[in-house]
Formats: sequence, structure tokens, C-alpha cells
Amino acid sequence: MQISEFIARSSNVSALEIYAFPWTGRKTSPSDDALSQFLDLLLPQSSRWSRLTFQDHEYLRLAFHTRTNIQLPKLRHLTTSYDDDFREGTPIWANWEMRLLNSYSAVSFADTYFWPQLEVTDCKLRLSGESLDIARLTECLNGMRQLQNLTPNCNLSGIDVSTVLTNPMENVVVLSIHSLALRLSCMESNCGVQFKYLQRIYSHVQFRELSQLEITLDRLVDRLAHLATAGLSPYPSKFDFVDLNIDSGSSHISESFGIISRLLPGVTNVGELRIDTLQSSPLFLMGGGASPGVRAISFKRCEWLSEGDLSDLITMYVDQGNVRSLNIIACRNVSEEFIRGNARRAKMKMRWSLY
Repeated sequence: MQISEFIARSSNVSALEIYAFPWTGRKTSPSDDALSQFLDLLLPQSSRWSRLTFQDHEYLRLAFHTRTNIQLPKLRHLTTSYDDDFREGTPIWANWEMRLLNSYSAVSFADTYFWPQLEVTDCKLRLSGESLDIARLTECLNGMRQLQNLTPNCNLSGIDVSTVLTNPMENVVVLSIHSLALRLSCMESNCGVQFKYLQRIYSHVQFRELSQLEITLDRLVDRLAHLATAGLSPYPSKFDFVDLNIDSGSSHISESFGIISRLLPGVTNVGELRIDTLQSSPLFLMGGGASPGVRAISFKRCEWLSEGDLSDLITMYVDQGNVRSLNIIACRNVSEEFIRGNARRAKMKMRWSLY
């Protein structure tokens, strides 16, 4: 057997990465003992596992039923997936010994995808369907006391907001984490769900101690004027870094999407703000697009940004006196010659690059 040969050859390897049950693989039937044989080969090597990727399902649980006291002393990265028919209340790994685990990733269509007592510093979630329920999500995250970096990727396509916002949330959940990278994606036909979902998060979650924030809206076809965040304070007032990735798709709307500060309610001071519009977009930042507290601004892949628009922005930033650094990255309608020849370079640090 190839696995046996590999294990014999790898005896001097201190760390093994196990991709045991790929997401695209078939589920082994209970009558097939291949899965049990597979575990019999791998589990004796569990002291060397450093990364484990698998799909949690009923046949795997049957195979593990007689295998208890799972010890994974070197495991640092755990990745699991859950289909929409997964109905178990507790993940199979809930009682495994994983003292060095610091990173957890999950792809889930179900409402069970991780355990509140999971002690990791990094958590990446790709959520769809039932797993998008905010009450369940925040309940689990609130129990992860060591969490520092959170990356939720929420696929809202085809979702009726009422089905994932049904559980009442009486209290605001406070999460003390260092960085948040939130991605909300949906089809154009269901564009309103992005703002409704984001407003619900902002209403019931406070991110304390957060210093780095990335928000991706893919794709944004609504206007930020419709995002009702006035009076909400989900974020600290001060950030070291904020990255806004806005994909407007093929939309050609003559008026502005609105002021991006609606995405950052309560934020008054930003060290560096990066704007990344993935497609051509009439997203203008004039009239309050940049907070007076922003000290450095980067425009990346902003095809809508012309040299005329940029000249007006530079004038505004210099007059305000707060923006000290301007970076133009891969904006095809702005030339290096324009930046080098700008008369206001003496009053503001400017940089142009292709990447």
C-alpha cells in the first residue's frame, strides 16, 4: 500500500501534513472498511501531525467510535468542512488533545462548525446557508478567549436574510481581537442582503482592541447611502490600518455610491487607509470620503481614478493638512510622471508603483 510505504520512508520526518478526507471526495459507506484501515495506518503517527484537513460526516464518526483518546501534541493547523446535511451538535474533534493548535479553518453549510472552547489565535471561516446565523456565530466566537485574528468569508448569495437572522440577540457581544478580515459576497440579484447582514453585525457585536480591519464587498451594486450605520459603534475609534475592497462588478451608475465612512461607523482616526476597487467604479471620495484623522491613503487598482480626480483629492488632502502620505498602486489611469511632476509633492509624500 502506498500509504504504508510513505509512512515507512517518512520515519525521520518530524512533522506530517495530513489531507485525509478531501472536501471533494466521496463519503465512505459504512460497509466499506477502507476508512478504518486508513485510520489504523495514520493514527499511530498522530504524534507527528502538524496539519490536518478532513470532512466531518457520519461515516467518519462511525470509524472513530472505537478510537478514543486522540493525542495530537504537534498539531498546529486544523481544517474541516461540513455539508448542509450535517446535524451533529458537537464537532468530532471537540475532545481531541491539541495543546499546540493555533489555527482553525472551516468551510460550512451547517450551523455547527466549531466549538466555543477552541483555543486558537487564528480562525478562518467560509460560511454559507445555515452557518451564517449571526447569533450562533457570535456565541462560538465569544468563547474563544485566545482569538486574535478572525477571517469570516460569508457567501450571502441566494440567502433570505430572515432565515439567518431569526435568533434574537438581546445583548451586545464583545470580541477582543487584533485583526478582522470580513468578506460579504452575493449575486447582484440579492444585493440588499449585504447591508442588512452588515447592519445586524454592527448592531450586536463590538470589536474591542481591533487595530487592523479589512472589509470586502463582492460585489457592491447598492449605494452606501443605503447603509444605515448612524449611531452604531462596532469598532474602536482608532485604527492602525483599514483596507476596503469594493468590487462594483460591471455596474455603470452615474452617481456616487456614497461616502465610505458609512462602512466605518464611530471610527475617527486611521493610520493608513487603503482603497481597493476591483473593477471600474464611480466611487468618489470627495466630500468626506477620507476621515480627517487619516494619515496615509493608498489607492490600489482604482480604475475609476483619473489624474484629474487625483489632483482634486491631493488639493483637498493638503488643505486639510492631515494626510501625510499618498500611495498610488496599479491605478492604470494615473501615470508615474503625473506623481513625479505634481507641484504639491513638497507638502505630501507621494509614491507610485505597479504592484
